[in-house]
Amino acid sequence: MSGKFLARASALSLAVFLAACGGDDSSTPIVNVNSDGDGSGGTTSGGSQDDTGSTTIAIGTGNSDTFVEGQFSASPSSIPAGGTSILGVSVVNASAGNSLLAGEEVSVEFTSRCISSGESSVSSPAITNSGLVEVEYQSNGCSGDDVITASVDNATAQATVSIEAASPYSISSNPPVPESIAPVGNANSARPSTSTVTFTVIDEDGNPVRGANVTFTLSYSERANPAVEDVRLDRSSATSGPGGEASVRVRAGQQNTVVRVIATIVREDGSAVSIPSPPISVNSFLPDQDSFSMSISNFMPNAQNYNNQTTEITINGGDRFNNNDLEDGNAVVNFVASGGSIDNYCVLDSDGICTVTWRSTDPRPANGRVAILARTVGDESFRDLNSNDEFDNGEFSPEPGIVFEKGEAYLDFNADRSYTAGVDQFFDYNGDSNYNGPDGTYDGSACLSPDSNNCSAGPVTVWDQGLIVMASDSGITGTLAAGGAPNQYCLAVSATTKAGQPVPLPVGTTIDFEITDGTILSSVTSFELGNTYISGNTIEACVLATEDTDPATTALLKAIVTPPEPYTGSPVEFSSTL
Repeated sequence: MSGKFLARASALSLAVFLAACGGDDSSTPIVNVNSDGDGSGGTTSGGSQDDTGSTTIAIGTGNSDTFVEGQFSASPSSIPAGGTSILGVSVVNASAGNSLLAGEEVSVEFTSRCISSGESSVSSPAITNSGLVEVEYQSNGCSGDDVITASVDNATAQATVSIEAASPYSISSNPPVPESIAPVGNANSARPSTSTVTFTVIDEDGNPVRGANVTFTLSYSERANPAVEDVRLDRSSATSGPGGEASVRVRAGQQNTVVRVIATIVREDGSAVSIPSPPISVNSFLPDQDSFSMSISNFMPNAQNYNNQTTEITINGGDRFNNNDLEDGNAVVNFVASGGSIDNYCVLDSDGICTVTWRSTDPRPANGRVAILARTVGDESFRDLNSNDEFDNGEFSPEPGIVFEKGEAYLDFNADRSYTAGVDQFFDYNGDSNYNGPDGTYDGSACLSPDSNNCSAGPVTVWDQGLIVMASDSGITGTLAAGGAPNQYCLAVSATTKAGQPVPLPVGTTIDFEITDGTILSSVTSFELGNTYISGNTIEACVLATEDTDPATTALLKAIVTPPEPYTGSPVEFSSTL
């Protein structure tokens, strides 16, 4: 027969009787219990019957005279946090002088407290046909004594690995869930008055630390009035569990405000390490979609070849009444960009305005295009036709120039102003792992009768997105040639990204026209590129010019291109005869 022993649990040994090869279905059993014939009480023998033998499996350490049943080796038996130990198990035939069970495929299974919790790992089951098993035991956050059981069928053995407790070294914060909560008295099932923040403690090697003490405090927005703040935490400290996680719940008060949770750990050397959570907004009135818009101070900064060139990104927000008084510190706006770097958030002030700074740095997209996404928690928009201050059927019809809903927010990596699966990054507000576009139904706090009005009371992501160009002042190429009108001459010019792709020159680039042996008829001969976004890569400037009447001369028209600071090179000239 096969002789493959499956992993089970409990007793120290099990006698297993194996039939010898040969015989048929009527062969005499190896042990004939209560038999009336020959061989009663033992193994059978004789030429007319099968040869027989018995196997009693036991597991432990060593073999033959050195075999110790019920325990196996762990080397070393004491390991540091994140360390490893080699587990050695012997599988023997107790009926054959505890000799190694060779030639039979045996499966040994390992179990323990730390293995079951995922805080330690080991290859299990381990297969052997030599009677010897060696596997590596890896600690991944467990500490203390871990009693490991090795099992083959009903035979078991144990070893203990002592793991030093990991020392907390650093702590990080996960996003609050949710990021925006309602003041007490304004909450509902879709928008609660509590938020949970989870922090993760790790050791110096990046492994999670279990059992670390984490203390929590609140930090208010710089605009908050501590005398009237009434946000509370449900605990002042917690002990990190499996995975190094420790959580605290934030309970809103009656005031609109913005808070962060500060989590602190103490290292082995006594130094404290603190980390703030992302901001949590407590707000009674939410921004709505058609009142949320982005403006950009410089659409094409000279950013391709220089770091720390800046552009200001400003958000204006209002509530569903289009009022911009959202109460000071009422709504947190989060930002992300596909290139460069950007401040991660700002808080709408009493005028419904806040501003962050984008800075040029790597990554620099190959085509120079950078998408900037701003998002917050709010309501979709509707037109309150009967002025009853709630959403009713028929009030969600699209209107020219007004966007009532946008679906889930996404970062437009390919700059085509639409969501592209597999290219753009979406932000999964409802947690279904799919991008959800506009669904044609109202979602927001004005949905007071969801069953009858086909709406949802839950908040959504309110967002807007803009595109900028990391423009360049290098690799400038262009042509100066006759235009489409009489006596018209136009310069078409572009620059090059670090990746070698064409890109526009920066805002502030000047183009000056000069002529010899001719006359520029246009009243304007100098042009400066204003703050605009160019979807293509070429900027163009044109003048009207004519040559002199002297046939002995040839008019030469020049266009002189000068990029803005921090460019320090010479102007780039293009010329054409008339």
